[in-house]
Amino acid sequence: MLALNEVSCFYGKVRALESISILVEDKAFVSILGSNGAGKSTVFRMISGLIVPTEGEIVFNGERINGLAPDLITRRGIIQVPEGRMLFPELTVMENLRMGAYARKDKFQINKDFEKVFQYFLRLKERKNQMASTLSGGEQQMLAIARGLMGNPKILLLDEPSLGLAPIIVKEVFSIIEEISKAEIPILLVEQNAYIALKISHYAYVLETGSITIRGDSKQLLNNEKILESYLGIKKGGE
Repeated sequence: MLALNEVSCFYGKVRALESISILVEDKAFVSILGSNGAGKSTVFRMISGLIVPTEGEIVFNGERINGLAPDLITRRGIIQVPEGRMLFPELTVMENLRMGAYARKDKFQINKDFEKVFQYFLRLKERKNQMASTLSGGEQQMLAIARGLMGNPKILLLDEPSLGLAPIIVKEVFSIIEEISKAEIPILLVEQNAYIALKISHYAYVLETGSITIRGDSKQLLNNEKILESYLGIKKGGE
């Protein structure tokens, strides 16, 4: 489905990513964990075509996509839900959702997808005529994800969906993300909340200062000593 093969990236003379390889197979839910500055968002910017890798290649459904313009990448079904939501604040919920489907031509299916999205996000249906700026932080994050779904993604990139949300809202948002994954939409998640990311994803990569240091089955990584200590604040043996 999506593969980054030995990809490196520089910002000027500074190496942001060094020979990283990431694979998201069909129907898979993959997480990328790491602290601020580890390079997580740079990975997404490369996949979306905002940055061109210095070395390596990015392949989607058998086609090399690094070097393609961002709009062409989006039209291939790689849909990113950006960090910070990036909604259109003076547009309504429905208008924001329509913007998510701007590149689509299948009008009949678009109308059906509105209802599908509202099944995931009942609160948005209740607020469909409200301006996005009047929604709570949690509702705005839901709208950002819903707008991404309206792009009919072949893979959904979620960039820090828990950012700035209260714990109870984080739990609600990730419960919906898990339901989306169960509908067999491949997901690549960048997230600082290691526990919740590992709990619901299938496979995970840990990114540290531009390099992948740990990779493996998410449930197994929940018992990894380094992850327990570095990301969850737990020392094995309770020390």
